[in-house]
Amino acid sequence: NGTKPHDYFHGPDCCTASGHRIISLLPTFFYAENGKDFYINQYLPSRYDGKDFAFEISGNYPESESMVLTVLSSKNKNKILNLRIPSWCKAPEVSVNGERVSGIEAGKYLAITHKWEKIGITFPMEGKWIRREHHSKYTTYTLPRGEIMYREEPTDKIPYAFIRGPLVYCLDMVWNKQICNDDVNM
Repeated sequence: NGTKPHDYFHGPDCCTASGHRIISLLPTFFYAENGKDFYINQYLPSRYDGKDFAFEISGNYPESESMVLTVLSSKNKNKILNLRIPSWCKAPEVSVNGERVSGIEAGKYLAITHKWEKIGITFPMEGKWIRREHHSKYTTYTLPRGEIMYREEPTDKIPYAFIRGPLVYCLDMVWNKQICNDDVNM
């Protein structure tokens, strides 16, 4: 969308407009509705107020493994609540009005069709190290108009990241020049 000013580099989004556009669209990815089906895709503390359905999610996910979804109002008795169960979670737990739900499958939606007022959700988060696949070393060069570009080169220094549930902890060598690209030995 146009050109960047000379010597302008502003961070991890690829062009000036993309980062701002995706941030403004994030709320539209949290929930979705299709007829009587209502989908919950994200579990950040939030409140939803629709025309025939309202709820809030409390907790401190993803810092904490557990959250509570409290239905504030529901005028549609036939509404089906579909909870996205993350594929990374090996032993998800869901309780509806204090009763534990069985048959929960990771990577699928859990459809809840009966009367619900309070839903307890726990996604146990296991911490583990993972090795990056298809890794290359990146070197930078600058185009005549000042744009910073990256060149991919093979390397035998493969980085690892520590993951805990949906969170990825890593040292990013592209954005942190002080790490000297792939020269750090962890």
